[in-house]
Amino acid sequence: MLKAWTGLACPLTSLEMTLRTRGQDLTYTEGFIEHWLQPILYHDAPAWVFTLGYTLFGLAVAACWWYFPPEPFRSRRRART
Repeated sequence: MLKAWTGLACPLTSLEMTLRTRGQDLTYTEGFIEHWLQPILYHDAPAWVFTLGYTLFGLAVAACWWYFPPEPFRSRRRART
């Protein structure tokens, strides 16, 4: 959060870059998260893949709500009968 407010680089990223430079290793220009985790967290796929995934997830949620109604709805129905 501090990085977002101040725009400063994370001290651990700065340390990593310093050590990489001293060890004559390659450095990268973006931050740690962007460089190492972005390929894992964000996938490049056609739009239809995400649309299909969101649709299937939505249908699964709707089916769960239908098959296992939330507790307040069940108890109201039982109380009325």
